[in-house]
Amino acid sequence: WKGELVNGSGRANAHVFGYYGTQLVSLQSLLGFKGTVVTPNATLELNSQIYEGAYYGKFLEVHQGAQLKFSPCRGF
Repeated sequence: WKGELVNGSGRANAHVFGYYGTQLVSLQSLLGFKGTVVTPNATLELNSQIYEGAYYGKFLEVHQGAQLKFSPCRGF
């Protein structure tokens, strides 16, 4: 996924994405990503950005320079 999310609610980590396919899921954003991503059947790839939220995948690939900060889901 390449793109930006705009959160008009003012709440951090309000986005939840789920993917049940088996192809690689790669998060790529110049501004990083805040949210929760669940890919139980696929590898989740986090590129060299800042990520805040919760990330679950069959495999998790974190690239050099990536920064991760756990934050529980607030999307519900």
